[in-house]
Amino acid sequence: MKVFYSTVAIAMISMFLLFFAGCEDTWHPEEPVGTYTITFDLNGGTGMVPPPIRVIAGEATPLPHSNVISKVGHVFVGWITIVGYGGIYNVGAYYTPPRDWTLYAEWEPETAYNLVPFTVIFDSNGGSAINSQIVVYNHDVRQPPDPVLDGYVFSGWYIERDFSGSPYNFSARVTANTTLYARWLR
Repeated sequence: MKVFYSTVAIAMISMFLLFFAGCEDTWHPEEPVGTYTITFDLNGGTGMVPPPIRVIAGEATPLPHSNVISKVGHVFVGWITIVGYGGIYNVGAYYTPPRDWTLYAEWEPETAYNLVPFTVIFDSNGGSAINSQIVVYNHDVRQPPDPVLDGYVFSGWYIERDFSGSPYNFSARVTANTTLYARWLR
């Protein structure tokens, strides 16, 4: 009987070790508990895959820009969590991941319309000059450096000349020629 229990114990220990030896190590002692990783998949595209982003639970991080990826016959429109389904996460916008995420590139077929270049003009209202940007339909414009105007403090870019509404959201998609106006405070 003693031999039977010893054999069963050895078998159980062996199974335990084999089971856990085959498990993937997902916790690393040097990482704080509650750290999530966002990884990226080009979903059939080519180019440089953005490096993984490590985020502390509850903190927001911007999603990387995509000007180094492409897919023949398609236009990149953002990142998604499930291929072919769900909302698009815009590049440059801040998101708080709920867990480890893999984000997949979302592609739209090229059409004559979504290849039309639009111009985004930065009217600095007397401040230092800011170069215009050419942006393809449904892509975001890169936020330029803040202009400078002696005796004033720059307060943001606005779509409306009278500065009504909120400052311009640089993760918004450009779908037409646009002029952004610099707002200054004394």
